Amino acid sequence: MSRSLIPTFGDFLVYDNIFDDMNREMSRLQQHMMRDFRHMRNAMNRLTPTMAPSDHASDLALREQLQLIKDPIVTEADGTRRMKVQLDLSHFKPEELNVTVREGQVMVHAKHEEKSDTSHVYQEFSRSFVVPEGVDADTLTCSLSRDGVLTVTSAPLPMIEAPKEKKLAITQEK
Repeated sequence: MSRSLIPTFGDFLVYDNIFDDMNREMSRLQQHMMRDFRHMRNAMNRLTPTMAPSDHASDLALREQLQLIKDPIVTEADGTRRMKVQLDLSHFKPEELNVTVREGQVMVHAKHEEKSDTSHVYQEFSRSFVVPEGVDADTLTCSLSRDGVLTVTSAPLPMIEAPKEKKLAITQEK
């Protein structure tokens, strides 16, 4: 006896079960994908803070940080001038950080790698900046705060004398 290829009313239960199974499997896969997308988005936000949703205060802090790299000479409250650069490296362990000075450049490099059976996390940070003219690279020091902010500072710079003022005589034309 041959069976018809056209489904009959009784065959719909078979199709319903197949579609229910497929729907459950697709929902499970979608949940896994969404979880992985959240992990990727969080990792990207840590690496590129300018793309992360932020508030006005953190935008200002980022601008200040970038300005310090562009012009790292700061004047402290007591009038002392020195080079000071701060970088947020809170996503790295102290042993993953490397700071070197060579040929008038400070290079900061950090690398983190984490592997498990189900995931692989790799983060790398690299930044370099020129030691400004007048700063002795041999006086540079580096410190890491408890919250992961790396600070590179120089010894105080020599005080700049205020420009001398000369009074000019005024002559009248006749």
